[in-house]
Amino acid sequence: MVILAWVSLFFGFVGLMILDGQTFSHAIMGIFCGTVAIGSGLACARKDHADGGRRWGGWGTAFLGLGLAVFCIIQLPSSYRFQEKFNIRSREFNGRHRTNPTADYHALGFGDATEAKTLFDTYKQVFTAQISEDFWDETTPHKYSFHHFTASVIKSYKGDWKLGGNVFN
Repeated sequence: MVILAWVSLFFGFVGLMILDGQTFSHAIMGIFCGTVAIGSGLACARKDHADGGRRWGGWGTAFLGLGLAVFCIIQLPSSYRFQEKFNIRSREFNGRHRTNPTADYHALGFGDATEAKTLFDTYKQVFTAQISEDFWDETTPHKYSFHHFTASVIKSYKGDWKLGGNVFN
């Protein structure tokens, strides 16, 4: 039981140190881990008391779990507001920095942006993919052979392709 309490304390405190902007979610996780640490610590302390021992491992982990849970409960209102603002700013940033095919014209083999724009306007789907496997059909000489591949979408410039979507041919 002490190991469960220490593991939950570890994940509870480490979750609060992750800097990904999701402070409310990490505070909820900290409350859950603190509650598990309290329950495991009290169960261990009860077992130690029943054995006649005076070890403080159970009470110590329960006390640390209580501290974690109280800290996370106090942090909840401000972390909710911070996470909401962070998510709004993140959506706005991603909206402003959508992939633009004319910005990558050199990487795609075009001489200038106007050439890329006129070509991309004629297509419905424009994306960049990374090929993971490919093979050719074996045919007889002087006949066309087909090239088959499996790829994942890396960037989607235009159309319905999602990042990581599989492309088969």
